[in-house]
Amino acid sequence: MREVISEQDAAARKEQDVATIREQRLREGREEAVKEWFPVGTLENGRAATDYLNRPPAQGPGEAMTTVRDDGGVAVFAYF
Repeated sequence: MREVISEQDAAARKEQDVATIREQRLREGREEAVKEWFPVGTLENGRAATDYLNRPPAQGPGEAMTTVRDDGGVAVFAYF
């Protein structure tokens, strides 16, 4: 299971995830424009989830799924 991503780390984590996804697609010889669901993990709270999802490239309507957990964390899946 992934670690909980804090508010302070949300923006940097988005940049890291986007770079990782691009690198993986290039390595596999896939089109970068093809999008798919990516399990981001659990973010510390709603603010961290919002910060993550609104960083470039920001997710638009229907491009993210979130679930609030019992511990207050937010599980996030994003469409990249």
